[in-house]
Amino acid sequence: MKHDFDDLGFVSEKNENLLNGRDFKYKIIADFTYDWEYLVNNERSKFLYVSPSCERISGYLPDAFIENFNLFFTLIHEEHRDLAKKILMLDVSPEDFDYIITTKHNETKWVSHTFQNVFDKNGCVVGRRGSIRDITKRKIAEIKLQISEKALIQQQKELELFNLNLEKRINEELRKRKNDEKLLVHQSKLATMGEMIGVIAHQWKQPLSALSVLVQTISHRRKLNVLDDLFLDSFETESVKLINFMSATIDNFRNYLRKSKEKENFDIIKAIEDGIFIFATDLKTNDICIEKKYFVDNYVIKSFRNEFIQIIVNLISNSRNAIIAKKERKVAENFKGKITVIVQKAGTDLEITVEDNGGGVNSDIIDKIFEPFFTTEKSGTGIGLYMTKMIIENDINGSIAVANNDSGAVFKILLKLI
Repeated sequence: MKHDFDDLGFVSEKNENLLNGRDFKYKIIADFTYDWEYLVNNERSKFLYVSPSCERISGYLPDAFIENFNLFFTLIHEEHRDLAKKILMLDVSPEDFDYIITTKHNETKWVSHTFQNVFDKNGCVVGRRGSIRDITKRKIAEIKLQISEKALIQQQKELELFNLNLEKRINEELRKRKNDEKLLVHQSKLATMGEMIGVIAHQWKQPLSALSVLVQTISHRRKLNVLDDLFLDSFETESVKLINFMSATIDNFRNYLRKSKEKENFDIIKAIEDGIFIFATDLKTNDICIEKKYFVDNYVIKSFRNEFIQIIVNLISNSRNAIIAKKERKVAENFKGKITVIVQKAGTDLEITVEDNGGGVNSDIIDKIFEPFFTTEKSGTGIGLYMTKMIIENDINGSIAVANNDSGAVFKILLKLI
């Protein structure tokens, strides 16, 4: 775009006077502009005019530049100096270009520079006008923004890396936890197996004794020659009954140890009965009666049957041990142990309660009894009740809580059935 002197407001009545830097028309406007305005000759070797604003930006008075044209280039930072010279020597005006200057007072500033050629009325270039603006605050803001953006990008990368590592750590911890839980299940089974072997010994002791008596009776009757068909029929019936009882004990124990691979439909009352059956003889030997209150019939659920039986076994075992411990303390004369199992509906849930008269759980530890490896028994492992809670919550879709009543502990299971 061409500018002549009249357009720019720097015109005098004669062009020669303008080039000599004298008698600017509207010079008062240029003197009071905020930016550093200047006019150079066509050879770009001399300042014809420099506005007073140059002092605010550079620290130098206008006369310093008029007297020493090269002073201007000494202000430009050495990293930008060559490029600035090259741009200022162009015949065509570029867009604004930015560079750093060092002021008279050794301050560092960013400036934005633009210029246009000045033409006379005949279209000949007679000079060049320019404008320099102090953009230090804007540049500092831009630099801070760039630094912030780079920092943000770096933080995003670090966050992505952290999330990736966190996900890996979480997966690793979950894998370890699953392995730990499998180990706990195995340890719980082993601990229970040791107790179950003792239970089986109790279960078999009575029928084996009864079989021994029957065999001895046959021998005695044969010697007395009173071995008749009626007695042999009775012997066969009683022997088969005792053998079936022992066989059922082994089958129940074997099924209990076999982990359920898939959920199956099963009668919850029958499963509870199978869990109680394992302890039947042991409870009788220790003079502990078991009372069953079932307020539902043929109630079928879909879950892990053997894991559910393990819950019942753990709770019966816990009550049995509490009652035996109370007997050993001789709290009362003629104390009779009792375990009560109650099954009933609770809204849309099924509630299973196992309570005993073993004295209850100490209030100081009642909040800890479901924690792993916590036990008050000298020979206990502390994983029975923990495993019970874990199986109920993870596999059986339910919850378990413990409280005390007047005579002992009350364990309440709620199965959230769909």
